[in-house]
Amino acid sequence: MNSENLLWMGRSVMYALAAFRVTYMLWAEDGPFDAFDWLRYKMGVTVLNNVRGDNGSMTGRMFNCPLCLSVWVSAVAVVCYALNVLIIDWISMVLAMSAVCVILMGYERNR
Repeated sequence: MNSENLLWMGRSVMYALAAFRVTYMLWAEDGPFDAFDWLRYKMGVTVLNNVRGDNGSMTGRMFNCPLCLSVWVSAVAVVCYALNVLIIDWISMVLAMSAVCVILMGYERNR
């Protein structure tokens, strides 16, 4: 395996972890100054984490379903990767590290 393939695999894992972290923040966290809570409200979420319930709008239902939301977040990550936006690599690295922390905290809680 050459270094180019290793770099591609590393960046893919980093983007996947970053997409997980962004999805989790948008879906489940209030965020600083309740920014994510406000965004969910603006997107039409009326009942938090009620995937099968009526949330008024298509975007409201999307923001209430982590599986649906992850598709759109991942699509943005893929576009950024395709455009080779370097600042996105730095942001993704921070989000990927945060995602690993969130995953490990969930694992530790379940022990």
